Amino acid sequence: MKKIILQALAIVFASFLITSCTNLTPSDTSSPITAECYVRFLQDQNTSLSEVSFYKIQDSLPKPLQVHQINLNGNPMKMRDIEGFGPKYRFTQRLIQGKEVTWSFKKTEKEEAIQSSIVIAPVDSFSFPEGISKKEGTRLKMNTALFSANESLRILFTPEEGKIASVEVPELAGKNEIKLPGEALISLTKGINKVELIRKKALVDTQGKITFNKVGEYYTAPIQVEVTD
Repeated sequence: MKKIILQALAIVFASFLITSCTNLTPSDTSSPITAECYVRFLQDQNTSLSEVSFYKIQDSLPKPLQVHQINLNGNPMKMRDIEGFGPKYRFTQRLIQGKEVTWSFKKTEKEEAIQSSIVIAPVDSFSFPEGISKKEGTRLKMNTALFSANESLRILFTPEEGKIASVEVPELAGKNEIKLPGEALISLTKGINKVELIRKKALVDTQGKITFNKVGEYYTAPIQVEVTD
């Protein structure tokens, strides 16, 4: 299932880009640049993946860019020139969950590095103390830091047979426990489901002519829960 999710994310991520690619030159550095920064944590594998793409607006269209250097927490990210979409920078490593992730890049060799960071709070564990009833609803209890206004939560249900269902959790700010009514669970499949949470944070950070669109996601290890009528 994670493979399907990652493929969907890659499509969304790549939609920012178009087929032509230009390298940054000194004359290019005066143009506004957008950096699309993504990091994902997988609790059950204790690993993270980060991908970054750069582009500038030229003739009202986004133009993919190749930068001189980009690091993730001091480690160089590798460039992959994806046919049809331009360069993308990627790095996979083990990271301490809940710690700051910092991207640092240089547009050209002579310029100073520019940094931008994000912190994704982990969800250590979660449960549904009263079970999950499609009629009565459910209560989700999480062992985690309270959610902030720039965070969202999605619950993924994977039944043994049937379709995968996704439930978006509203009104999260200041909470780590949520009540979901039955009408929010109507698409779930009855029976044993594998359940996992995706905690997401989205931030925008502008430094001079550089805009960082940052997204971080935390995938919990799955648990098994029975869904009843």
